[in-house]
Amino acid sequence: MRRKRFLASAAGALALAGARAGAQIQPGGFARQYTIGVSVPLTGALASIGNAIVAGVQAACDEANRFGPPMQFFAVRSFDDGNESALAIGNAQLAASDPSVIGVVGDLSLDVTLQAAPQYANLSLPLIVPTITGDALTKRGYRNIFRLPARDEVQGQLMAQMLLRVHAPPRTLVIAPNNGYGTAVARGFRDQAGADRHPVAQATLENGHLTLDPRTAALLGDGPQLTVLCGTAAELGPVAAAMRARNYAGTFACAEGFYSTQTLKDDAKALGPALVFTTMPPIDRAPSVAQQLADLRRSVPEVTAFIAFAYAAAQILIQAVQRTPTYSRASILSLLTYNGSFQTLVGPFTFSYTGDPTLPNLYAYRIEKGAFHYDRAAFLNGFIL
Repeated sequence: MRRKRFLASAAGALALAGARAGAQIQPGGFARQYTIGVSVPLTGALASIGNAIVAGVQAACDEANRFGPPMQFFAVRSFDDGNESALAIGNAQLAASDPSVIGVVGDLSLDVTLQAAPQYANLSLPLIVPTITGDALTKRGYRNIFRLPARDEVQGQLMAQMLLRVHAPPRTLVIAPNNGYGTAVARGFRDQAGADRHPVAQATLENGHLTLDPRTAALLGDGPQLTVLCGTAAELGPVAAAMRARNYAGTFACAEGFYSTQTLKDDAKALGPALVFTTMPPIDRAPSVAQQLADLRRSVPEVTAFIAFAYAAAQILIQAVQRTPTYSRASILSLLTYNGSFQTLVGPFTFSYTGDPTLPNLYAYRIEKGAFHYDRAAFLNGFIL
């Protein structure tokens, strides 16, 4: 690891801690400060996403300070992990050394978070993960890690239920890359389709070449009627264009890797009126958070999924503090693990013993006229009208 960069990051963070420690006199002079750490890339290629996470957490703290109990004050302390494991590990140590830190929101990439996870576990520091969907995050047994979005395999299962249970196209093709994001989504889709007795054909993309699984090829007959793209738009978007060029007239359904404005710019024509599935709810249709959303929009130019889930992650930590009579990280962890029910900007949350959402939901959006239009949810829970 780049030792100079690590030391510079640590020194900067300690200096920031000292500056804030000297300025903790809150309104009235008696309010107790609770700090939410945020460990994300603030420099480099992922800086824009990292700064969006920080903005979401800050907005949630501002909201709590305006309308919450007067004797509590919530602050944000951000750490730049540069999307590097060593920096993320150091950030966990720095956050834990600050007694006002109640938990950390982060990180952005699966590999970095998994490298830092043992450090967070050893420090008994709650880690709320707002963006990572990789299954491995919650499969290692750590009891202090809580993720907000549904994991990849569950997303694939929910996609299959939503697409196949009502009007199941008899010829369905599932395409995923050979490795990386999308493989677990495709596996979940195939498993759920098989359990519901809807066999599907499978194809794998590797080095730009699409290979059809010969064991399932016969299911396609004259060609697929529905093609499910399990991966990112950057990787699988060209597949849709190539299929259209070969006179594919069926429909497309896409995993969360296609839920972006870039998809609308680059792939909308090839995809047609496709369905794109994501864990981001249409919060404009959620009356219970209308006031929070209006306040948030006054502080950020655009409420993206990154900002919304970061806001929700901070809300969970804030509500945990507000429900804990005697503050301690152990009591907050206990509340998160065993009996916490939290109302957030992106919906209600409780967590299983693994740290995954107990009732994960998925939302389908239809691409029409160059925009995403909400279609339906996997489960109706009263949050969305």
